[in-house]
Amino acid sequence: MFNEIYQISTKIVVDKDMNTFFFSEKEELDRFIDLNYSMVNTLSIVNNYGYMDNIYIFSERNGYVVSSYGGQLLDLFFDNGWYNSYKKNEGLKHVWGMPRQVGIQNSIVDYITIFKKNVYLDYPECSGVIAYNINIVKLRELINGTTDQTIILADKKNGDILFCNNNMTLFNKTIKDLPY
Repeated sequence: MFNEIYQISTKIVVDKDMNTFFFSEKEELDRFIDLNYSMVNTLSIVNNYGYMDNIYIFSERNGYVVSSYGGQLLDLFFDNGWYNSYKKNEGLKHVWGMPRQVGIQNSIVDYITIFKKNVYLDYPECSGVIAYNINIVKLRELINGTTDQTIILADKKNGDILFCNNNMTLFNKTIKDLPY
């Protein structure tokens, strides 16, 4: 999963239109995003991975979020619950994750959102983040189809459990809460 995230990240940061997105001022983006199907196609790569529902790209420079749904200012984007974790961790970590729930079309979807900081070393003001929304139910189905072992994904720093393939009650607990 993490190899795939790094491959996708590489495709995103070398894409000409994505670079335009990260480097543009807000005023320059309104029409660019509306007309840019190339960026939406780049982000629709998640369709190749059955456990990944979508990717959000956020630019600090212009305050826009782009996803396969299109692009909008963060304040107007339908799902901006991930932003607080981004702001809290942006200077501390390069890659991190958080479990969360998102209301989508009259239902709740459980996600692990994996964040990958996007930094242009020569242009730090053009930084941002790529947020990968991993659907926990789909990931569990994929993993349980290949193993009968317990697999736990946890944050190394604080021990928060982000995912367990066969015990949903561990969601939002820490490693020290485990009975084993």
